[in-house]
Amino acid sequence: MKKWQAPEVLSGRGADRWSFGVLLYEMVTLGDPPFAKINETELLQHLQRGKHLKRPLGCSNSLYSVIRACCHWGPEDRLSTSELIRTLHEAGKSANGRTALSASEPLNIERYLREAGYAGAYNYAVL
Repeated sequence: MKKWQAPEVLSGRGADRWSFGVLLYEMVTLGDPPFAKINETELLQHLQRGKHLKRPLGCSNSLYSVIRACCHWGPEDRLSTSELIRTLHEAGKSANGRTALSASEPLNIERYLREAGYAGAYNYAVL
């Protein structure tokens, strides 16, 4: 299991909304890997205990609620696609033209791959 995969990828459906929530998390953090301090072999138990992605610094309440709602353990507890669209639309209204993302430093691709569980597994090119 990789850190951005929904738990049911191993045996079921509903992973698209989980993956979207993790993608939002990565966007807000400008590339921080999800569950960075959790060992890949311990992730499933971590999630089964009801743990979730921590709120990123500077993440609005409305956006964090979307991330959390997408990343519930059970797929039946996640936002439906129509609820997700409506919630994102409402969250966009509350942004008030503020800058949402601002990088303080460039992404460290080696660190990202290591923390995501891919250290040494793939060749890649930075463009």
